[in-house]
This record gives sequence, C-alpha cells and structure tokens, in this order.
Amino acid sequence: SFDAYQVPGAASATDLDAVLADLRSLGLEPALTLTGGPAGFYDAPLVDPARSAWLSFVTAAAVRYTIAPYNVRRFEIWQEPNRDVAFAPAADAAAYASLLADSATAIHAVLASAEVATGGLAMCAARPAGIVEPAAYLDALFAAVGAPGAAAIGIHPVRLLPEGAFDATQPLATPDFVTALGAQEVRRVEEDMT
Repeated sequence: SFDAYQVPGAASATDLDAVLADLRSLGLEPALTLTGGPAGFYDAPLVDPARSAWLSFVTAAAVRYTIAPYNVRRFEIWQEPNRDVAFAPAADAAAYASLLADSATAIHAVLASAEVATGGLAMCAARPAGIVEPAAYLDALFAAVGAPGAAAIGIHPVRLLPEGAFDATQPLATPDFVTALGAQEVRRVEEDMT
C-alpha cells in the first residue's frame, strides 16, 4: 500500500520484496493490489496533491516490481471501490473510474503488457449498507468512462452469513473464483457478468 512508501514505521518495501521473491522461487506468479492513500488506507486520492502522490507511488511500484527477480505482470487498483469507506459519503464509480484509468496509464507507461484489474469489488450476500451491488457498480463504472484501462475485474465474493458449506472437493465452473462460496453463487456471478 501507499503506506509502505510514505508512512514512517509502516511495513517496508523490502518486506514485500522478500515475499515476492519467495513466491517466484516457488514458481508462483504474484499479482499486486495497489491501495491506500496518503492520508490513510481508505483515503482515495481523488484530487491533487494526493492524486499526484498516488500516481508517483503507482509508477514506483511498477518500476520496482516489473523487473527481475519479481517480474510482476498483474496489478489490481484499489480495495473494494464499491464500498463507501474510500469514497465517503458513498461509493463513486465515476471518481474510481478516473483513479483506475490514471493508474493503468501509469503502469502501462512502465510495462505496456502489464495486466491491470479493477479493485476487488465487495460482494456480500447480505449486502450491508455502504456496498453498491457489483453489477450496478460496473454499469456505472463503464458508463463513466467506457473501458477504464482494466483488462480484468476483481471480485471479493465473501459471505457475511454463509448459506451452506463450501465443498473444496467439487470443481467450480470458474476456478478463479475458488473461495468460501458454493458453486451455485459462482454461477450466479458469471451470469450477472455476461
């Protein structure tokens, strides 16, 4: 997060370096979630000077981690942008679209072939106050700017009140969504996204 580069006493970039090197040594391909504003973890950097500081952070992360030994190729921008916490008083798809597009541009300036994903969208069956339903949020996001520079959509399919046990022995229709969800919910998500 931004804190690793800006806040004294925060986890350092060298901590992340070690984790990424370990993942690579195991043959795994890491993806980085870039999040956290200059004033705090959920403080979305919507205007200058925070936006300029954010884009400097994004660029520095891309420069540092797209080269050996890390070779990161995938970046996720922000954390659950469809929640109200970063964009108080309410989730703001247009503001996030601008943040995402600027961040993708900064990353692609460093590595044109990098894959940029939206921040993982909060998706809770109980739909607590402050969370915009993912399909509605994506409609608003794409209405705001068309394709905002993202090649993928991040989703956090988390249940506040599980409706049944997850059976890890059963194959899911989409392996990317292996989480605490059952296959029926995964299929519903797939249908909503088509």
